[in-house]
Amino acid sequence: MDARVPRPLPKHILFEVLDALSGPQPKSLAPPTPRSVQVIEAELGIRVPDLFVEIAARWPAFVDYFASLDGDFEDHSHILQRNRRFRDWGLPARYVVLNHGYDGDFLAWFLAGERAPGGELPIVSFSFEFDEPSGGGRFESPPSPMASSAQEYFDRLVRAKIQSHPKRNLRKRLKQILQTFDVSSGGTTPPTS
Repeated sequence: MDARVPRPLPKHILFEVLDALSGPQPKSLAPPTPRSVQVIEAELGIRVPDLFVEIAARWPAFVDYFASLDGDFEDHSHILQRNRRFRDWGLPARYVVLNHGYDGDFLAWFLAGERAPGGELPIVSFSFEFDEPSGGGRFESPPSPMASSAQEYFDRLVRAKIQSHPKRNLRKRLKQILQTFDVSSGGTTPPTS
């Protein structure tokens, strides 16, 4: 069996799938602006990938998965606030937190990691336990690579979300969209059944 890796999904398919998975949702936060991205990049010492900015601007469920990139820099869900708080609590500065779960799981850009060909930082996941009284913390699980770029991360995210979506008809329709793209792009082979 041919095990070629799927080619990166074009933006229009990423957005079609993300929108379908989210369903109709009111936009709860303002989209990022050129100024908000500039402030974020200056404070965190990173370049926010264009795809992250575009998805944050167009996908209402973005804030369910990631820290906000909008201009409300004091909001607790903003990427700057989250990174300030976690660094104060002992998370090493080589990680720029994109999101964290209440279970201590984190998704972050790894500043010390090997950059992708376009210069993007790799995305890693890990568990980190804070010891608030001491101001320190420790890794409960070592950082593990998730993706080398935003494109790779969002490709994997939509493919995983489709596989686990509870609505069978929607899951089937979205799988067909991906399969059609994968086969037509030469990135994967058609199923044998």
